[in-house]
Amino acid sequence: MENGDVPEDANEHCPGPQSESAGKSDACEGCPNQQICATAPKGPDPGTLSLSLSLSFSSSYVCMLQLNSSPPHLPDG
Repeated sequence: MENGDVPEDANEHCPGPQSESAGKSDACEGCPNQQICATAPKGPDPGTLSLSLSLSFSSSYVCMLQLNSSPPHLPDG
């Protein structure tokens, strides 16, 4: 589910999980997602904004991923 998409098992007139009326409107009565939608945070992820702002001040980026936690094998000799 992305950007407020309506869940597959939602009621017919679902307002969507990002709506201020999510989980609270009459259309939500009896929906299996009602409690989740009512308590879920609304709006954009604040971490995304923070990351975007941080990256906007740099002209180049380096991304390093560690694929395993074991040290590299060094040849004998």
